Amino acid sequence: MHAKAIRAHNPPVVVDPHDGLAHRALDLGLHFKARPEIFGRRSTAGEIRDLLVTDLPIEPMAGEAVLADFVDRVLPLCKYEASPRFMGFGDTGDDQLALAGSVLATLTQQNMINQSFDSPSATFIEITVLRWLRELLGYVNPMVGNVNTVWDVGGIITPGGTTSNTVAMMLAREAKAPGTMHSGVADPSRFAVVVPRGVGHYSVKAALTWIGCGAHVIEVATDGFRYNTDELVRTLREHGDRVMAVVAYAGDSRTQTVDDLRAVHDLVRAIDPTIWLHADACWGLLAAFSPNLRDKIDGIAGFESITVDPHKIMAVPYGLSALLVRDPAALRTISTYSGGCR
Repeated sequence: MHAKAIRAHNPPVVVDPHDGLAHRALDLGLHFKARPEIFGRRSTAGEIRDLLVTDLPIEPMAGEAVLADFVDRVLPLCKYEASPRFMGFGDTGDDQLALAGSVLATLTQQNMINQSFDSPSATFIEITVLRWLRELLGYVNPMVGNVNTVWDVGGIITPGGTTSNTVAMMLAREAKAPGTMHSGVADPSRFAVVVPRGVGHYSVKAALTWIGCGAHVIEVATDGFRYNTDELVRTLREHGDRVMAVVAYAGDSRTQTVDDLRAVHDLVRAIDPTIWLHADACWGLLAAFSPNLRDKIDGIAGFESITVDPHKIMAVPYGLSALLVRDPAALRTISTYSGGCR
């Protein structure tokens, strides 16, 4: 069918800013962000299931009816984590500029798959943010004029810390056994990861299973939720070539403790300089913004990779994480290329 005929058969949808639907939805969201209650209504999981899990509708609903149904059935059951009465994680997502950015990102709909025609400006905004994060944590950025490809950036944006940690473990695997990305894991016992006991995040163990290395996690005793350095040294010497990575936490999810990153770095490097060092700074990124707190993450720039979660400490709506790598070229080791589009 001719392109002109296709357009005539499927006329473009024009958003009318005066019809009120989009404004109504925005007002609903802003009122949600302003309420003091954690929940508008509490119900059991079974009650919510019976209310919301329904058969496929047969008749269509008008936009206002959809919004009214949302207000009546769904919105009261949503949890508001920025409420002053909520004492769980601080993932509030209520910063005004962050909310404005989230709205504009949705409305401008920049597809990040290809800079040349899908997102001529948004790709460079993403690169800029990654460079800012790298600079905050002490990584060296190339001159702007030398940033010509993705291999010059030194980081990627991901939906959350679990994904960032998974990519970090893939990088550690390839550093341990180059070419595993294509040949597969031959000996899973060689891909063990060291974590602090009682502090290590579940995502590391999950990542190892997802990337085919098996759940080979070695826990090391802690003092005050930080690595017991004597035990760390003993563990590394005992397990030798089995260890592919050591993970340290800058603000772990359970206690917010920041490990002695420089001490961990120096001990591991002295025993085996080939071990991949990964810092999970999903919460610890906060310290990078304060001259009074920066010393808490001293030594983090010596780690091969760092996970940060702006949605945790910058009040950004879900979800925004980034994996930063000291050597930008390392990301080549886990990259694949598509032969075409589908």
